[in-house]
Amino acid sequence: GRTGREFGDAGRVIEKGPRAAIVCRKDGKEMVLVPEGKFVFGANDGERDESPEQVVFLHDYYIDRHEVSNEEYARFIEASGARPPLSWKGAVFPEGEGALPVAVTYREAEAYAQWAGKRLPTEEEWEKAARGRGNLPGEESGTTYRYPWGVTFNPEKANCAEFWADEKTGAHMKMRFQIAVGGLMPVTAFDPEGASPYGAVNMAGNAREWTSSWYMPYRGNTSKEGKEYRMYGRQYKVVRGGAWYSTRHRLRVTSREVGGVP
Repeated sequence: GRTGREFGDAGRVIEKGPRAAIVCRKDGKEMVLVPEGKFVFGANDGERDESPEQVVFLHDYYIDRHEVSNEEYARFIEASGARPPLSWKGAVFPEGEGALPVAVTYREAEAYAQWAGKRLPTEEEWEKAARGRGNLPGEESGTTYRYPWGVTFNPEKANCAEFWADEKTGAHMKMRFQIAVGGLMPVTAFDPEGASPYGAVNMAGNAREWTSSWYMPYRGNTSKEGKEYRMYGRQYKVVRGGAWYSTRHRLRVTSREVGGVP
């Protein structure tokens, strides 16, 4: 996953307003600004739990440009004394996988964020960072994105099932990182090809990302059918963005999945 923080906590700002990007002092990660304002949240043409589409206002905040890598998480362990994640299957991450996103539980992701002086983003914050403002009611300009890069799916812009379905798809990227079989890719892959309007990378595919939000129905969602309704409550946290094995449907910026909290 990736972490975020309020603009007021950023530390490095200029008098005329927040900078477009900052570097967090604690973990050294670059963070991009998601500016204050309204944006289109949710979708009416997706799954039941994504509706209703609505307009939400958020204040300025920053979010990590890239997912947290194994190498970055190792620095957190060294500095804090935290236990290595189970995904490493040992005290250190597998050789050659330092640049890949770290696979952690919700509590581990939360602990990293707190150590860095940040926090995990809410669902709303994650989605705005992934899709931009969208076409707000009463405005003629603006486009409501389905994916971080735009309206149309493009397997060349994300590490996903379709990216690996054909060896010719993203051939230059596979050659660049010398990866021949499906799996996680470095956190800097698809930068800037698949970046969001604010510059956040890999918000579609690669590794699924934790949010701090409980899996609850959106305001105005009255559906009492399906597994979604039975799973609502303060028992599961929401994960976003899909993974390297996910199909295009899960890569949509409005797609929601549940994650356990061990």
